[in-house]
Amino acid sequence: MELGDPLFIVHSQILRNGALPHQTLQLEMGLANDAANLEMGPGNDAARLRTASVSQDQRKCLRTASVRQDHRKYKECYMLKELISRKWARGGMQRGTITKYQPFPPIDLPDRQWPSRTITSAPIWCSVDLRDGNQALPIPMGIKEKLEMFQLLVEIGFKEIEVGFPASSQIEFDFVRLLIEEQRIPDDVTIQALVQARDELITRTFESLRGAKKAIVHLYNSTSPLQRRVVFGLEKPDIINIATRGAKLVKELVATLPGTQVIMQYSPESFSSTEIDFALEICEAVVDVWQPTPENKIILNLPVTVEVATPNNHADQIEWFCRHLRNREAAIISLHTHNDRGTGVACTELGLLAGAERVEGTLFGNGERTGNVDIVTVALNM
Repeated sequence: MELGDPLFIVHSQILRNGALPHQTLQLEMGLANDAANLEMGPGNDAARLRTASVSQDQRKCLRTASVRQDHRKYKECYMLKELISRKWARGGMQRGTITKYQPFPPIDLPDRQWPSRTITSAPIWCSVDLRDGNQALPIPMGIKEKLEMFQLLVEIGFKEIEVGFPASSQIEFDFVRLLIEEQRIPDDVTIQALVQARDELITRTFESLRGAKKAIVHLYNSTSPLQRRVVFGLEKPDIINIATRGAKLVKELVATLPGTQVIMQYSPESFSSTEIDFALEICEAVVDVWQPTPENKIILNLPVTVEVATPNNHADQIEWFCRHLRNREAAIISLHTHNDRGTGVACTELGLLAGAERVEGTLFGNGERTGNVDIVTVALNM
């Protein structure tokens, strides 16, 4: 690589000391691309480096450059090909052996039925463009933009629309209130509100839904081993308690919405990374609290929050879950796939073959991180 490559930026202090600490090099390399794209001051040698030929003396050591006011500590940056080359010769940027993640263990399902099935009817479609899709935007939608998107989704034909996370911000709350107070929701459309299993957020969510004719309260909490250990520092019984306590509060607050049909939806967040038997256990605990019937079903949403395995493994998870769920006739199994491995559509299609009846997704796959499933592609594939 040429010395002018913006990847190679380190502090002048490092140059003067003749040292290149491992941690500093890692930091500088991570910041290199950002620093190279920052606006340089007029007359700066680093700025000219990108637009003009550089003399041999300049190649050896660039003069001090002020990168930007909010990047003061990254001043005096120099491009040093020789130091980086020596670092690479000593074994690259990372010390030790690089290992891959362990593959997710397969589901024991020798008599799986989904491979021989075909999709013969459309699932229930739920758009999450206004919530999951909105989180992907560099500048999230305001009320005006959210209203335009809601009207578009209605015109397309969605009957279930997740309108947001009303307890998360005033804009989200106000948007839900606008839809209800201005009677923007058609009688055959059900709005859905996402909420974490936290008392104050659940209460706030019910305040936002006052006056709605029909609403899905989408309760969730993290369930995977990593999240149990790192996020909560809790064991399985404590995680189940979070979910059931949230479900109990939702059930109690239904009385505060007279005239509103409240449908309960529960998601074990990171279902795809959760032990399948524990995912079943926590969902059944929520079902026991809600007490659904075949006439008033609960929605159990099983998200692929992060794709950690191939689509066939996801299908096995869904079929195993559907087979073992008590009171299966009183539940709607819903899918919410993401696209980390580029297989969100495949996971959704195989999940439907495995017994799911509902799909949450976004138009053209817009969504947080790697994107949600492209609901348009799934629909057209049918």
